[in-house]
Amino acid sequence: MGAYYSEAQHGGQGTLVTGVHENVDIPGSTYVIFGGGVAATNAANVALGLNAKVIIIELNDDRIKYLEDMYAEKDVTVSNQHQKFSRTN
Repeated sequence: MGAYYSEAQHGGQGTLVTGVHENVDIPGSTYVIFGGGVAATNAANVALGLNAKVIIIELNDDRIKYLEDMYAEKDVTVSNQHQKFSRTN
């Protein structure tokens, strides 16, 4: 779903989820996932499979520790911070 709505024709910025890494370094997409449960980890794994960066917002400290251990070697940020996210054009 995230990749679908990232397309310009569906209201997204039109960024390529995977980025381009041959000859030029065009970064891929960043996905923000709210919650760190089973569905969230599945979504994170799919996004990582597409070479996207992942940010997981989770409130439970025990779950945060679990997720940090689970994604220690991956491009995943796990946070419990209540930050304002804005859409940039």
